[in-house]
Amino acid sequence: MTPEHISERFRLRRYTPSDLHAMCVALGNRDVEFVCATVASYLGYVEKIDLRALVSYARVVTEPYSVGEIVSGLAMRNCNDSDFRELVLQFAQGVKWDSEQYVRMKAYFALPRTVDCTAEIKALLRKGYRSDNVTVRDAVLVAAQEYFGIDFTDIQWGTGDDGLPGKMPAELLAWLGIPEA
Repeated sequence: MTPEHISERFRLRRYTPSDLHAMCVALGNRDVEFVCATVASYLGYVEKIDLRALVSYARVVTEPYSVGEIVSGLAMRNCNDSDFRELVLQFAQGVKWDSEQYVRMKAYFALPRTVDCTAEIKALLRKGYRSDNVTVRDAVLVAAQEYFGIDFTDIQWGTGDDGLPGKMPAELLAWLGIPEA
């Protein structure tokens, strides 16, 4: 079976033990093509995932899409694994191979679901907001709002066309150390 067929069975929740085995083998063998085709549906629809294999893959593979999907998928599952938290913090700092900063952006989105807000996290958010990448800045603003207690349904999405924060509460901007426009 092709990875696309397996991914479809994951989505339909009609996967077999051999599909799960194929996924674990692909993660262990660092099969980027297979993992890219299946990881989102694996994380979204399979109840019992192989957390160790996912974290191990994300730790050594330098392919942004699959690693970013692992970060966001595990965060959406509210993963409370210490190795995963360490990985999210590492990716939020930025890694050399993530030239488009896709994984870094996913890590910022994952922070509020992964680690408590400490002075270190606040400093990391401030550092991220100074990024040249507008998508990273947007992810920082979303994460900061979650940490600030703003309900996810009320979150304002990031910067405007002028590169300045949109309709963010003044208290939030002050908390992040961002001057008001």
